[in-house]
Formats: sequence, structure tokens, C-alpha cells
Amino acid sequence: MGLFGLFKSKEEKFRTHVRDCFDESVKDVIKEHRDTIKDPFLGGMMVQAAIGSVYQSLKNDPKLSLFANMSNFNPYEIIEEECQRALKKYLE
Repeated sequence: MGLFGLFKSKEEKFRTHVRDCFDESVKDVIKEHRDTIKDPFLGGMMVQAAIGSVYQSLKNDPKLSLFANMSNFNPYEIIEEECQRALKKYLE
């Protein structure tokens, strides 16, 4: 974490973490399947599957409900927003 990370709110840190999870999953799929990812149909499906997998794992994490109760923001909403951002970024 850089110096500016010290001044981020818990919400900003959580959003950054969720965004990084989505971005890393797409980067991993691209790295693992370089040739297949070039096909617009198959590549799009693989990217969408990677994003969907991260979405499900984040939403189904049993610690998330506890975290939500202790936070002054809605982490489920942030996961949804970041999922939509990732889909738009990588599939449009």
C-alpha cells in the first residue's frame, strides 16, 4: 500500500480490493488462454465466466455478511457495481 492508501476510507479500500479481484481474474484468463481469447465469441464467454466466478465467490463468502453488519456502507452494492464495471470494461 502506498502512502496515499493510508488516507483511504474502508469503503474505498474495499472497492479497490473488489475491483482488483475482477481485473486479476480477467488478466489470468487472458494469460492462460491467449489463442482462444482472440475469438470474439469464445473469448467473451471466457471473460464473462471469469467475472461471474469472482462475483459468486465474493457474494457467497460467509465473512461478507459479518463485514456488512460492521460497516457503514453496503459491500454487496459495491460488488454489484464493480461487477457491472468489469463487464462493461472487458466486454464492450
